[in-house]
Amino acid sequence: MTWLSDLIHSEMRRLRPNYSPTHFARETLLNSAQADIDSIELVDVASVLFAILDAEDSGALTRFELGRSFGAWCDFVAAAVPLSNQIGFFSSGTSGARKLCFHRYESLQAELDELLEALPVLASATQIVLAVPSHHIYGFLFGALLPLRLGLAAQKLNIANAATLRAHAGRGSSICIASPKLIEELIADGKAFKHATMVLSAGSALSEPCFSALKALQVSLVVDLYGSSETAGLGYRTSAGPFQARKLPVEYFKTAPDQLQWRSDHEFCVGPRLDRQVQVAGVNVSFERIEQLMRSFPGVISAQAWLNGKGAGARIAATIRSEASLHLPDLRDFLRGQLSAAELPAQIDLIS
Repeated sequence: MTWLSDLIHSEMRRLRPNYSPTHFARETLLNSAQADIDSIELVDVASVLFAILDAEDSGALTRFELGRSFGAWCDFVAAAVPLSNQIGFFSSGTSGARKLCFHRYESLQAELDELLEALPVLASATQIVLAVPSHHIYGFLFGALLPLRLGLAAQKLNIANAATLRAHAGRGSSICIASPKLIEELIADGKAFKHATMVLSAGSALSEPCFSALKALQVSLVVDLYGSSETAGLGYRTSAGPFQARKLPVEYFKTAPDQLQWRSDHEFCVGPRLDRQVQVAGVNVSFERIEQLMRSFPGVISAQAWLNGKGAGARIAATIRSEASLHLPDLRDFLRGQLSAAELPAQIDLIS
């Protein structure tokens, strides 16, 4: 139910950015004012659901019907999953078209097996607190499959911030599944955990100071996971330094989104992204997209985007070579209409 709810809310925000998530009970009618979803939108969401579950190729579409209520959708998922050996996850698509990436269930289970074998202390937790969407690959791995493996229920945070995460973790020995952005909030908040707490993070590599800062907050274990929707987990680390590589064929590592700098056969560091993307306020931002957009504006001869600052305060900056006729406020207005807040250059330097 959590996975399906997260998926529907995510797809609705793609279709209608001002969509406000609502609580779905089993009896909630999805194509109604009750869920704030119209019939056309529901067809689009259903199409995504079918694709993720591989429902057409598995035969689920011809064997089962998708009803109108949230409960009926849950029943469809429960019936469809055993017919396929794989499940799909979308890449972020922040700066381009998102891509649906399939992973076999046995491969995802193998990732959990390796992590639990390497870090058996994870099995000592009494609860799992999920502060990331459960339909993303890491949310699914550690908010759905890991709780099943450990016989625990995952507590999903509807509002994921430092206060709610700390409050839920205060109820017992916890594994907290968080994003790097949320971890930065915890560190800035500066309040220690009262119970044994382990933190798993994925999405982008944690900065080196994060490890010592979390230890000061009484976090007993930090697990920084490296991978993507395309590759699943390629490695992990529990302290600043190289990642421990998973036992995978070399082909998996060749598709990594970043340049991997190998220290040994089983250790690597993460270099610059191959697609020239960076994270700004937790959002993937493409330098090439920003530069291409600026070059398309009349009067701009060349443009180069770069990241100014570090950590949560880092923002995009740009240098452009232009004709004398260029009016910078007009360029800024043009960019505001085309770029998200994370992509928008906070600083533009002109070279005539």
